[in-house]
Amino acid sequence: MIFFTDITTDASNFCLLHIDKYDDPRKAQKRMVFVDPGVHYLEKHDDFPHLEQLHQLASGGLLANEYISIDYPGDMFPEKHDLFIKRTYENCVKYKDNPQYIQTVQFHLHKVEKKKHGKNWRIVATLVREDVKSFIEGFDKVFPFVAGKRRILGIGNMCKIMKSNRYLKEIFAYIQRHSKEIWWIHFYGLALDPIKQLIPMLYNMKVSVDSTKWTRPSNDKFKRKHMIAKGQTQLFPTTHCQRGLCPTKETRGEFFREYMKDIRRAGINVQW
Repeated sequence: MIFFTDITTDASNFCLLHIDKYDDPRKAQKRMVFVDPGVHYLEKHDDFPHLEQLHQLASGGLLANEYISIDYPGDMFPEKHDLFIKRTYENCVKYKDNPQYIQTVQFHLHKVEKKKHGKNWRIVATLVREDVKSFIEGFDKVFPFVAGKRRILGIGNMCKIMKSNRYLKEIFAYIQRHSKEIWWIHFYGLALDPIKQLIPMLYNMKVSVDSTKWTRPSNDKFKRKHMIAKGQTQLFPTTHCQRGLCPTKETRGEFFREYMKDIRRAGINVQW
């Protein structure tokens, strides 16, 4: 499994590059780059502010080691699922002949909740039966664009799913049944628990994941180490930057490598 993350750590050779930083000279040091259209912009905008540039890149403007998907994840915006699924598929059709375009599946999530986590709130999605049906419909529409070709198939709407369950397992099983015709499959924002539990199901596939979830301590031992360094004593649930436990510029590499070690402890051969 290949692990992509943002350009803020030198520890990774595989870069998820935000469109705002497309001209960052550090990308020349990376083995491969996936261009991120900037999903968080959709919190305040109807569409991506850099839409023209994104389409220029997808139309043939990428460097040889760069890939892109102009997709719209609905997990953060469940009220826009229908619109975002439509837009994502339209771009898949538009760029179906571009081998550097990641053909991405978006699907409905019917249970997206805002939950209390420690002292913070976060959006959490839990897969239900209806989601599997929606995924299969989306997958079957995009699959012909990648079947038997050297193309990357992207699986969206994963970022807010923190725990695996029977329905997420069904999605992975459906993917596995098509494994002989998929060259490479990529999961956007997949959390640590699904990585450990479900990535082994895809043992005969080329798989990659992108995430910045390593910016939270991935295990209690590592968390305690950094709490002690900050003079803290009480162990709180892991949340982003809670109690000052987000990495500093000096410790980003350490946080990232510890996350990779956790993945390897699960028996997964991860490259970064």
